[in-house]
Amino acid sequence: MSEVETKLPQVFTPEDVAKKFGWSPRKLRAKAREIGACRILGNRMVLLEADVAQILEASRPAVIMPAVKPDRNTDFQELLRLRALNGGR
Repeated sequence: MSEVETKLPQVFTPEDVAKKFGWSPRKLRAKAREIGACRILGNRMVLLEADVAQILEASRPAVIMPAVKPDRNTDFQELLRLRALNGGR
C-alpha cells in the first residue's frame, strides 16, 4: 500500500449509511445536500465520518416546549373560586 492510500479518509456511500440506519437512500441524499454534509463530484456522492455525524445531528427531532407550563392545581383553584362566589356551598 502506498503512502497516499493510507492517508485517504474513510468514505461511505449514502446507500451504505441509509441501510445501516434503516433510512431511504433518497431521503439521506436530500438531507446531506440540504445541510451541506457530503462530497459530490459529478453525479457521485460520498460521505465522510464527519458528514455522517452532521446528518445524525440534523435528524434529531426538535424539542417543543409549551408556551405556558400547565398548573396541576388549576381546576381545584377554579372550584374554590366558584365555591367562594356561591357563599361556600
